[in-house]
Amino acid sequence: MDLKDLRSDYGLLSLSESDLPKSPWDLLSQWLMDAEKAEIVDFNAMVISTSDTSGQPSSRVVLLKSIESQKLLFFTDYSSQKGREIELNPKVAVNFFWPSLQRQIRMKAIATRVPVKLSQDYFLSRPIESRRSAFISHQSSRIDYNELIQAKQAAELLTDIPYPDRWGGYWLEVLYFEFWQGGKFRLHDRLCYELKENNSFNIFRLSP
Repeated sequence: MDLKDLRSDYGLLSLSESDLPKSPWDLLSQWLMDAEKAEIVDFNAMVISTSDTSGQPSSRVVLLKSIESQKLLFFTDYSSQKGREIELNPKVAVNFFWPSLQRQIRMKAIATRVPVKLSQDYFLSRPIESRRSAFISHQSSRIDYNELIQAKQAAELLTDIPYPDRWGGYWLEVLYFEFWQGGKFRLHDRLCYELKENNSFNIFRLSP
């Protein structure tokens, strides 16, 4: 497959220092609302990257469920690969990408488990099919086809589904934001916020 001549034109929008609020959380919220208004499917989808003990990174897409107290919230199986890696190294990378808006946001964050009560409350609010899957499945564990069929059959029989203590949420405390807006001739706008010790942000531009 030869992709070297594949090109996209950028320059739909621009981003300048004068456009930036003091807090990156305000701009993040605005861009999420813009993505929702643009009717982007799963506009709250974000890539989470973790790393194992050898330093090998691993990425996957999860759904942002909330922003509270300047933290991102998502849920997963704590026994999954990402859960195990977060427990060993809570430093993660986060990326949102909305091609139709020619925008992406890169972040560096620290992940911590949310209180159990919050995970329980959210679990019980999910559709029963989602609760069944979370209870039956041990995410990221190896499984053969027959075991998958058996798990599906067992899940269909569940009516009273207890909260599995291996499942729950993570808060992401973001230390660094990069807001990327595609620009003409690949001269993209890259505006960054870096958290300082006094909880204010240093704002600067990166070369495209």
